[in-house]
Amino acid sequence: MQTKPTSRRSIIRETSARPKGSVGAERIVSARPAELWSSRNAEPGMRFGTDIVFLRLPEVKAVTGLSKTSLYEMIRIDQFPKPVALGPRTVAWVRAEVQEWATERINAARLAQRNLANAAHSPRSNTTNG
Repeated sequence: MQTKPTSRRSIIRETSARPKGSVGAERIVSARPAELWSSRNAEPGMRFGTDIVFLRLPEVKAVTGLSKTSLYEMIRIDQFPKPVALGPRTVAWVRAEVQEWATERINAARLAQRNLANAAHSPRSNTTNG
């Protein structure tokens, strides 16, 4: 269901038909067209005309497998993306940032596995004094 924008700021669309087993509704916010932005106002790495998807806490918990307490502890120590305030009592996470965090975690785990495997297969020096 797409609603008409009330301002030139953004277009908000809520997905009403969710796949079976999904948690909650995603909110998709389309960025303003590039001609409405000046390059001075753009954040580094911001792409114009792309969809930004916000995930609420239940979706983030489902994606990460972490508890609410663990998520907020990781946010406190800068090991997880900070949420974005959508309203006075509503926050959500940018899906791309959560996916990037998950990818980094996977890559770190795979690298550690490779390092262990390489260490196990590398020849050890058998030098003895004597």
